[in-house]
Amino acid sequence: MLLALAAAALLAAACGVRFSTPARTSDFFQSLTVTGEMRTGAPLTAAVAYQQDLPVGVDVQCEIRQGKRLIKPLGHDTVPAYPEGSPKLTPFPGNLSFDFTLDAPGDYKAECYASNDQDVYIIKTFTVRGPALTPAATP
Repeated sequence: MLLALAAAALLAAACGVRFSTPARTSDFFQSLTVTGEMRTGAPLTAAVAYQQDLPVGVDVQCEIRQGKRLIKPLGHDTVPAYPEGSPKLTPFPGNLSFDFTLDAPGDYKAECYASNDQDVYIIKTFTVRGPALTPAATP
């Protein structure tokens, strides 16, 4: 039974079937993190790392979504062209970061993508809890 399951998984992988949604596509985006105290109203930061090896600039846009619904745009920036760049050269690493807050608790996803190529993106899911409870003052 185990052997049959392993063979089926290997066969599906060979056919290009994926069992989970990819967190990123392409080699441009390397990582996306969201840091801070994961509570409503607290300052949060989305940081995306990239490796540029293209001879053209890449316009990067980042936003916060719940499902397909846009909650807020985080910002955009243009990664400069890598002069005489090509996939054969060592890519130039860099990162962008965007500060933000969220007003409601829930499950969110940070998305960054190249504006000129919808197939180049990275997604990071995260959860924000309600505000921290403050202890009641004692008389």
